[in-house]
Amino acid sequence: MFRRIFGLLLEFAGWAKIVKFDWDSQSSAAARGVLAATGINSHSKLVPGVAPASLPAAITDSGPDPLSSQQEPVRVSASPVVVDLTSLPPTRCPCGVARRAFADRSEFPGTVHLTEITRDAQEHYHTAHSEVYVILDCAEDAAIELDGVRTAVKPRTAVLIPPGVRHRACGEMTVLILCTPNFDPADEHF
Repeated sequence: MFRRIFGLLLEFAGWAKIVKFDWDSQSSAAARGVLAATGINSHSKLVPGVAPASLPAAITDSGPDPLSSQQEPVRVSASPVVVDLTSLPPTRCPCGVARRAFADRSEFPGTVHLTEITRDAQEHYHTAHSEVYVILDCAEDAAIELDGVRTAVKPRTAVLIPPGVRHRACGEMTVLILCTPNFDPADEHF
């Protein structure tokens, strides 16, 4: 599950079509070192789907590389943004209250939500959105219900929710939600 979540996080960073880790032969520390050696870092702006020529074989997909004929990555100019999520306006949602960031940023393919989930979270699903819930804080009895199956959660738990999965949080918790593509309230179905 960690591998899947890490892959989704890379997609959010615009790297998913460029880098896939072979976790059987690479430790995460070695993978970070390889990424650093390629010049990919938190300040790089890469166009998804365009592979850097210097990308080592150790971290490319195990199958044929569909990007091998692509040109060098195109760097785009964008200003970094720092957002205090707690200062954003609260919005009611099926789970409680969300504070949403980065919907207006074209260089980021999703939104980030700081969400205070209440005990009366409403079951819902999305047809287009994938979400990752990262539990920051929660009550001892907190759980996530996915297609009717309840699973206990604790702080630093991450949950990947693909489109079509009915879900709801159970119990009080504070969650960081990564949503791709940009969140659209019209894609909340009950």
